[in-house]
Amino acid sequence: MFRFILSPILMLLPLNIFATEPLSPLVTDQPIDIYTARQAIGERPPTGLEGVWMLTDDESTIIIVRESPMTYSILSGRSSNLALPPGLKIGTIRMGGKQHLYDVSLARKINNRGQPSGNTNVALRVDESNDRFYFLPYKHGVSLDLYRLIPYMFRFTIKRQDTRPEGINGAHRLWPAPRPSFDNPVVL
Repeated sequence: MFRFILSPILMLLPLNIFATEPLSPLVTDQPIDIYTARQAIGERPPTGLEGVWMLTDDESTIIIVRESPMTYSILSGRSSNLALPPGLKIGTIRMGGKQHLYDVSLARKINNRGQPSGNTNVALRVDESNDRFYFLPYKHGVSLDLYRLIPYMFRFTIKRQDTRPEGINGAHRLWPAPRPSFDNPVVL
C-alpha cells in the first residue's frame, strides 16, 4: 500500500526541474534600475552572460539575468530612448548548440502602453573571454524570386551588396568587471 502512494510522488519529483519560475527575482513586470540588478545578481555568483552590458552603437546599457538553466532575460538599463523604461524585459536569450553561440529574440519597438512588440531573431556570439559579444543577423522563411521569370534580354542585373564586417554591433561587459586584457588594461 505504501509503495502505491510513494511511487507517484517520486515520479513527480523530477518535473520540478522544469519549473517555469525564474531563478532571479529581477524578472518581473516592475521596472528596475542597474543598482538593484547588480545587488540581486551579486547575491550569487553570476553565470555566463549575466551582468550589465553596454551596447557599442549607442552606449545604452542592458541587464542580462538568468531566467532558467537554459534561458536568460534581457532587461533595459540606461537608454537614450525615453519610451524605454529601465528594467523592461525586451528580449530572451536561449543557449545554442555550439559553445559561445546563443539565439536571441529581441523586441523591435515599444507600443503606446510601454510594452515591447514585434520580435526579431538574431544570433549572439560571445568571445572567448566572455567580456564581449556581437550580433549575427539571420533570415529564415520562404522567398519567391520573380526575377527568374523575366527573359534574359530584359533582365537587369541589380545586386545588393553588404560589405559591413560582422561583429560591429555588439556589447562589452560593464559588470562584473572584465578581467584585465590588452583591450581592458588595469589603470593604477
